[in-house]
Amino acid sequence: MKKPLRFQSHVVALAKPFILGAVLASSQVAFAATDNNQSAANTTITLPQWRASQAYKGGEIVTLNGRKYQAKWWTLGENPLQSGRWGVWLDVGQDSDSLTQDFSGTVPISTPAPVIQESTSSAEVITPALTETDKSVKPKHRVAKRATEVTCDNATIADWQSGTIYLQGHQAVFAGDIYQARWWIQFSEPDSSDAWFNTGTTLAQLCADKQPKTASLVATPAPGYDHIMYHEELEATKRKQLQSGAFNRLRQDLVTLDNAEVERVMPGQASNPDNVKRVEAIFSLHDWQDTFPLAHGHYSYRGLLQAVAKFPRFCGEYASGIDAQEICSKSLAVMFAHIVQDTGDHQTGGNIESWRRGLQLVREPGCQEQGPSCDVQYNQACENGSWQADNWPCAANVESTSGFEKYFGRGAKPLRFHHQYGQFSEVIFADKQVLLKQPERVAHGWLNLATAVYSLVKPQGNKPSLLHVIDGTWQPNDGEQSNALEPGFGLTTFILTNGLECGEDKHFQDDERIGYYQRHAANLSVPVYATEQLSCLAMKEFPDDLNGHGAVYWDQDWEFHPQNPDGKSYQCKRVNYQTPFSALIESDYQRCVEHFFNVQVISQSH
Repeated sequence: MKKPLRFQSHVVALAKPFILGAVLASSQVAFAATDNNQSAANTTITLPQWRASQAYKGGEIVTLNGRKYQAKWWTLGENPLQSGRWGVWLDVGQDSDSLTQDFSGTVPISTPAPVIQESTSSAEVITPALTETDKSVKPKHRVAKRATEVTCDNATIADWQSGTIYLQGHQAVFAGDIYQARWWIQFSEPDSSDAWFNTGTTLAQLCADKQPKTASLVATPAPGYDHIMYHEELEATKRKQLQSGAFNRLRQDLVTLDNAEVERVMPGQASNPDNVKRVEAIFSLHDWQDTFPLAHGHYSYRGLLQAVAKFPRFCGEYASGIDAQEICSKSLAVMFAHIVQDTGDHQTGGNIESWRRGLQLVREPGCQEQGPSCDVQYNQACENGSWQADNWPCAANVESTSGFEKYFGRGAKPLRFHHQYGQFSEVIFADKQVLLKQPERVAHGWLNLATAVYSLVKPQGNKPSLLHVIDGTWQPNDGEQSNALEPGFGLTTFILTNGLECGEDKHFQDDERIGYYQRHAANLSVPVYATEQLSCLAMKEFPDDLNGHGAVYWDQDWEFHPQNPDGKSYQCKRVNYQTPFSALIESDYQRCVEHFFNVQVISQSH
């Protein structure tokens, strides 16, 4: 624990921990006050109504619907009524349309800038060059740049002085707000320098306290950590990086329905979610039986509806002017075509047409839950020291040959390898361990068909999601067009197979999928236009500049920040290659920063 900085006449209290990252300027609300040893009068300030078009700095207070809200950091367009626990707005009480502060006390003798002297002990000693010897004298404070200078008996923190040297953890009052130094700093004004951060406490708040305020010492990181960072500041940095229309649509696509609600879905039930009702109107139980007459017993029509319910954006509503039913029908045709290719046993089926042979396989051919089959080949990465093995650790199984659970292909869009099971489990259960420990569950219930719906709504590495190709959200840029990446069924094949079934030597696989799509589209009354690009044979890899659709992972930001300790950024950035940290999972940004910068994250109210 760091010791307090002792002044000759008073102790400077250090209230907040050292934090890193972006700093947002404080509110500049001015309070009128009295001078010349006269008592300060109560001062009333009219608070503005919140406006969506108005930008607000951290600390500013607004009113809305009879309540007062204070901004924690810079914000624009974020409604205070929709701000949660970690949101930008803090509810600070009932609205009286004004803010009144009582400033009592007298204006003291001015305190010249402190002079740092050589320390004679483990405590850092700062001796103010006072012109008076009365130890009851308190430093003078500004509440705002344009306000008359005032003081209060509770104040123990001095005004910022340009020539004063401030060390890490030192505090000063500037424009009425209390700032704390991140590192050594001199001359730079606190509201315009990254070397300072606003503690969130104002002099007005300090003075309003009826009891003398003695703040705690600067928090020190726990053993093993280099620095402390605020959770709230991490969240603000993350939100700035996620302010993208394309990315927000990706996040909305992966919003899921609670599993308890999914379990209540039944064919024909009036309480079914709207997207389920849309699927029922397009594809009935009779259609299911006719389209998948050879389906394995683990697949069911109810399971399809439950899988659709889990992902509300699949066959969900669209903005005015967009035909949601047409997009839903096309999405089903695309999904069914790929299902037939992946789960059809094309060696059997008799007179059943090949496009109707889907869902025969619920497990990879030749793979069984018991015994040595399909074990070692899918578990070789479990102990290779890779980040995938660390992030989605294979679960132990002493009865298997490899010593781990089996992660062979299961489901309508087969999951393979431990990392695919872990990622799917995070989306379905918000817990990667569920399916890492019980991968066999993917073959049962609605999970087996949920793998197919999931494959359409999730982004595929540096590629757009299949749903965004289908509904027109994704449109190719110049670089993508030069690589023959055009909207159409062919692109869904390229994305889903990662290009493995594309290329001049892959005519057979490409033609099969195209044929299945054309038949399912006709069965669902989906028009296939001559202009639609059905083949993927000429397509090449996606370039890096992916229209904002592909950067869905976090990685270390290596940018040099000279004002930060060791020049590090102390933040992560979005990238379009796979890492252990998904930008689609709320907690992963903090995990990324903690991992790369060895920081301890605490709440600002700590």
